[in-house]
Amino acid sequence: MNGVDVAIFQALLRPHAVELVAHDYGLDAPSLESLEVGRLAGDVYSGRRQGLVGVSGAAGGEPVGLLLYKADADGSIAIDFLHVMLQRSEAAGQFLRSAVAVLAAKRPPEITVEAFVGGTGAQTERHLAELGFECYPRYLMVCDLRNPACRTAKQASEGGADALSGGYRLLPWGAATHEYVARMLYRAHSARREPRMGGDSLDGALAEVIGVTRSGIFCPNISTLAMAASSPAGVVLVTEPSAEDLVIVEVAVAPEHQGRGVGKAMMSRTLHEAFLAEAHMAWLVVNAANRPAVNLYRSVGFTVNRPALNCRWRAAGP
Repeated sequence: MNGVDVAIFQALLRPHAVELVAHDYGLDAPSLESLEVGRLAGDVYSGRRQGLVGVSGAAGGEPVGLLLYKADADGSIAIDFLHVMLQRSEAAGQFLRSAVAVLAAKRPPEITVEAFVGGTGAQTERHLAELGFECYPRYLMVCDLRNPACRTAKQASEGGADALSGGYRLLPWGAATHEYVARMLYRAHSARREPRMGGDSLDGALAEVIGVTRSGIFCPNISTLAMAASSPAGVVLVTEPSAEDLVIVEVAVAPEHQGRGVGKAMMSRTLHEAFLAEAHMAWLVVNAANRPAVNLYRSVGFTVNRPALNCRWRAAGP
């Protein structure tokens, strides 16, 4: 082992290395994620996204890992794809150390990692923790919409607003206003320590809502809005089904409406609409420490598939 060479992705331009890493990742990934990896790699080649790739030894060696990221206006770096071929554990640690050093040299105020990982995600998380990242364990959960275990959720959703008391209404996303939903998300997530949509600022929440709804893969008909009078009480944001899979991007209930069955009713309606749209699998990510949310998702048919990364590194103060 001669160490790991970490190169700027565009400079390496070795599709074979990237394909090997993507294939290794895809062995344990849902079909929707495999498609997403190809799209992200295409973004890098077109210049819309930046990336780092690690190979053992010189630039012509075997691939070790792949990291894709984007930089925000304030210089913060968000890593949204990270896969390390951990059967080479020594090289894996070297890749992560080298990649983080390259990114830290850009002097970002923070680096966040929000990505799915394979079965050895705990080892990747340990490496990141050793490099000074705060790590918040998360689960990737899945619901097989063809499974009879989900029938209860689908049948419950057929009652629509009748399944809720207290004057709540369940509607498709078309009734939503970005600003109102962003404010609700910010209040729902502001007490959480882990970096999440709406967790850091109201402006950040608004940018995320607008980004999701204008992404080109957002599905307004399956997405669900819960209304209490004229104000949003909760929301479920969903992607368009792709390869018969869909991703639930966000689930949030405003603090004053929690504990009233709003979350379960929204999830039931969302799964029912996904089933009608002929989706087979629904995926979501949840904070592993958020037991009420994990229990909610289990109650409508979700099971834990594997871990996911949610980590944050912040630069030291002046």
